[in-house]
Amino acid sequence: MGAPSDPVRRLFLGYEGTRAVVVSASPPDGSADFPYRPSVHRSADTLARLLVERCGLAPDRLLRLTDPRRPDDVLGPVGRLAREASGGLLLHYVGHGVQAPRRRDDSLLLVTADAARLTYGSPSLGNTALRFEELMSALEPVGDAPLIVVLDCCFSGLPLSTGEFAGSRLHALAGRAGRPSLLLTSADDEQQAHAPGGADHTAFTGDVIRFLDGGASPGHPLLTVGHLLDHTRRPRPEGRSVSTPQSSAHNRVERIVLAPNSAWTAADPGQDGDCEAADYGHPECPYPGLAPFDSSGVQWFFGRTAEVDTLVRRVVARRGQGPLLLTGASGIGKTSLLRAGLLPALAVGNVAPETRSWHQLTLTPTDRPLQALAGAVLERDAGPAEVDNLARRLAADPHTLVEALRVRAERLDAQHVPAHHLVVVDQAEEMFRYRDDTGTAAGKAERDAFVACLIAASVTAEGPLTEAPASVVLSVQHSDLGALLPYESLEPALTPGAGLFVVRPLAARHVDEVITGPARAAGHVISAGLLARLRADVALHREARADFDSGVLPLLSHALRGTWEEHRGRTLRTADYARTGGLGRSIAHAADAFYESLTSDEDRRTAREILVELVHWTGETEQTVKRLRTEVLGSYFPADRQRAFRTVLGLLKQHRLVTEDEHHVQLVHRSLLMNWAALEQWVEQLHDGEPLLRLRLERTAADWEEQRADRLLWLGQELASARDWANRQQGRINSTVQDFLAASAEYERRRRVRQRVVSGLVVLAVLIASGAGFGFKALQADWQRQRERSVRTLLADAGSARATDPALAAQLALAAYRIERTDATRDAVLTAASTRSSVQLTARGPDITSLSFDRTGTRLVAAGAGHVRMWPVDSGGPAGPPTRLSGTSGTNLAVFRPTAGHSPSPHGTGPPARAWSRPTWPCAPRPPPHTPPDRRSPVSSTRPSWAWRSAPTAAGSP
Repeated sequence: MGAPSDPVRRLFLGYEGTRAVVVSASPPDGSADFPYRPSVHRSADTLARLLVERCGLAPDRLLRLTDPRRPDDVLGPVGRLAREASGGLLLHYVGHGVQAPRRRDDSLLLVTADAARLTYGSPSLGNTALRFEELMSALEPVGDAPLIVVLDCCFSGLPLSTGEFAGSRLHALAGRAGRPSLLLTSADDEQQAHAPGGADHTAFTGDVIRFLDGGASPGHPLLTVGHLLDHTRRPRPEGRSVSTPQSSAHNRVERIVLAPNSAWTAADPGQDGDCEAADYGHPECPYPGLAPFDSSGVQWFFGRTAEVDTLVRRVVARRGQGPLLLTGASGIGKTSLLRAGLLPALAVGNVAPETRSWHQLTLTPTDRPLQALAGAVLERDAGPAEVDNLARRLAADPHTLVEALRVRAERLDAQHVPAHHLVVVDQAEEMFRYRDDTGTAAGKAERDAFVACLIAASVTAEGPLTEAPASVVLSVQHSDLGALLPYESLEPALTPGAGLFVVRPLAARHVDEVITGPARAAGHVISAGLLARLRADVALHREARADFDSGVLPLLSHALRGTWEEHRGRTLRTADYARTGGLGRSIAHAADAFYESLTSDEDRRTAREILVELVHWTGETEQTVKRLRTEVLGSYFPADRQRAFRTVLGLLKQHRLVTEDEHHVQLVHRSLLMNWAALEQWVEQLHDGEPLLRLRLERTAADWEEQRADRLLWLGQELASARDWANRQQGRINSTVQDFLAASAEYERRRRVRQRVVSGLVVLAVLIASGAGFGFKALQADWQRQRERSVRTLLADAGSARATDPALAAQLALAAYRIERTDATRDAVLTAASTRSSVQLTARGPDITSLSFDRTGTRLVAAGAGHVRMWPVDSGGPAGPPTRLSGTSGTNLAVFRPTAGHSPSPHGTGPPARAWSRPTWPCAPRPPPHTPPDRRSPVSSTRPSWAWRSAPTAAGSP
């Protein structure tokens, strides 16, 4: 995201495209001319922390350089960040500054570690110190985005007084229309900057720190660059030895918002005051809605301070001992705790200073964890081929990750210090989602390799110089912890008090912080009436719903976001909240409003199909959010609907119903599925009839794409059912399923050709046998050997095919019997005749308690879960979809009457259930139920047998 068109609407450093660099230079071994000043580094550290905590800067967009040795140690990293800074850049230097020693050279030199060991008059000073003009050249790639440069050093005003700044590229770029820029210095061209002895901070940077942390200008809720300039120009107490700050500002840079104003308070929460709202407008909404907090929203994250500090200590203490496992219920705030709590706290280093230098990388594993890990290690600059190559190497050798992290550290660390990584795997349960419990061989192998990589990188091996290169934090939903139990290497992480960290529900006082804290940080107020109403609604939700702890925080954040969008002025009131629909209805209210805003039937249809595809239905009652690759989701829509797909997907993102990262799209939160009745109804309508067929087809197609094994292809009735379902989808099936069905059809065609060839060979064998009497003895013996070989081949093929294709096995056995009528061929025919093919019949509901055929064998009735359904059947299985019989509520047993008409007779045994599930009914070779024992079954021995194994029928049933 680039720079805002109106920068006052949001914190400048809160934009994704912004970057910040904080440099401090005062080495302990500096000369008498450049003495060591500990306050220089303390000032830079505190300022870096405030840029994250108060100004909205994400930790991974902050570069902190301490005592760079040479100019290149600054110019290289700064140039790289300038190229990334599409939204703007802030650079703050605190340390020693000096004028160039040569005559007629008034350039400002920023002292590096090597330069600090020299004296003022040293001829090498100009080569080892950093020239201000070189620094401006490195910043040139920032282009038209806002640029703020702050210098806290002696003689820092030289660029302004000598024209160096006026002749620099920064000043030339500042002339571009609409490009805000600022150079702020702590002193003029002849003054020294001050670092009072024994003080925590230098005089100028300490003043900036107090401005950001304590606030200023009580009449304004937001601190701007203009306020900072006013603050630095204010009169100082008499007798204080201070320098005179200088500045050069361009293109309304004064209006850029730096931070919320801690000094601002509303005199009357019921009144909004006249704090120049027209000039400053509302800042960004501090409530993320259903989306989790991330690093750009750390200034709005409240209620988890104690947990963040504890989690930081646990991560540091577990270094070298394997992963730390963070778990909790869905929606309890695990992702927010990681991204807006743990990561910024480690980057700032307040709890553990050593974590400031840690390199952070985060990933969500999806169902291709090695690909996700390789992509996170290589970052965005890597192409698909590089990512695939690293993923293959990780699969072959888990210790490849150790080497890959070392290479990454060398690439990122300009000062070449030993580096440590923090690897955060968020939503690790996605490794096990979208597959059955056991997974395919390939899927399980990839998951095993992924876990092995994390262990290799986070466990210190025996021997010298083998410190673990990374600390690993795994976030897993509490209900999915069981999927990790088979991994013995994760056993310590599953042990409470060792590697397990449980995120618990918020106490009532912390819920108040979640409500009021973000508004206060944004310069707004929650009215007393609204706070009381929210407390009551949260308590009511807690009493009414068992899933309070996992559901209330997303609902609360969504309702507060809606309240923010409804309010006017600086106070959020009860009336604003009521217009959102309240805690229980705000999600459905917003989602319904979006759907009603779509003007065409095509757009509404596309929206329904996108949303339903993003729901993962396991074939049971639970439904969860599904992540899909954007191109896979797009492949569900034919070419003539691609434009509608892209338009509606953009609208869904704009209304925050779905989220999209670099490759994947998903519903914003499971709470949307749980609280929007329309979406739940669409899911039911889509899956009514054949949910397991679709689920099994997609899984099998994905496995076949990985392995390309013919044994996974579908044949016969199974393939026919799948192709019939695919034809009804009107092109809304992905390319993997399409390829799988095409390959299955081709494989079935080849099998039929082979069967015809076998039949031809059988005929030829019969002809040879019939002409045996016309030959001589030698020829007869040769023909006999050929017949015996043919019989053995046919019997072997029949035995191999019996388990997978009984019909083919019967044909082969019969052909062998016709050639040689021996005991072996007769036994093969009898075995084939007694083997019946299996047909799988599915229905949706908990348990089927009764099955019954009619006398003709053409209809089958099933009762269970309080409903009765009837299928038309033929020799190949179901001949059509089931029909639910009316007036059968509460029925758990149904049989066909032995009277004319053969209508089923229902027997009720209890109240109806809420839903049907689809269990599998394994077949066994026995006659259909309710067939008189003294009569032959109406189902011939050549058709599939129907049977059912489940709970016994009710007492007294036939």
